[in-house]
Amino acid sequence: SPEDGTVVLGFNNKSVLRKMEDLARQRVYDKLKDIITFEAPDDFFIADEVAEDLVRMDQEKGNLDIVIGKGARIERGVTLNINVHIGHYACLCGDITLGRNVSIGANVEMSVYRGQKMVVEDDAEILGGNILKGPVTIRQGARVETPVTITGSDTHPSCIGARCLIKGTTYIFGSTIEDDVTIEHCVLKCKRIERIERKDGSVQAVRYYLPLPQG
Repeated sequence: SPEDGTVVLGFNNKSVLRKMEDLARQRVYDKLKDIITFEAPDDFFIADEVAEDLVRMDQEKGNLDIVIGKGARIERGVTLNINVHIGHYACLCGDITLGRNVSIGANVEMSVYRGQKMVVEDDAEILGGNILKGPVTIRQGARVETPVTITGSDTHPSCIGARCLIKGTTYIFGSTIEDDVTIEHCVLKCKRIERIERKDGSVQAVRYYLPLPQG
């Protein structure tokens, strides 16, 4: 007989399912409550594998300063880091690695398919409501404002350079943006945007670029 009878709890209605979800959430919370900060201890999801990684990180690195917002979901495969902030109802799913001091805004969706990897490097910021899917790399100090969608594929990954600023209604697929470039109100598909420095030392921005219509 198990010491804890809930380990063999089964369900055939929604009320018992909710009870099982609450039990699983409470176990994760009890494991992590002295390691990271939960803005809503009764409304979050962190996969067991991620919770174990956090316990190990706490033992190896000490104070983590990680904040998890209300309703956030962190699925299997995600690797968090020191001083990471995950906003309300953000969802991270798959092989996603976050650097130090990364900020993920509210309602951000980040996901990859099996065999793909997403990396967000140190000090990067992804504001609320943005969507990142597929093999995407966000380099150090980059800032992705709202509303932006960045996607990639196995043959066409996307890379946003260090200290780049991506803003406005922008969609990027399979493109590489070099360091320090500002992208605003653009649709970029399989492009390489080079860093062009003006005589005064500023970097030329790319604004209102749209591909030619087809068909």
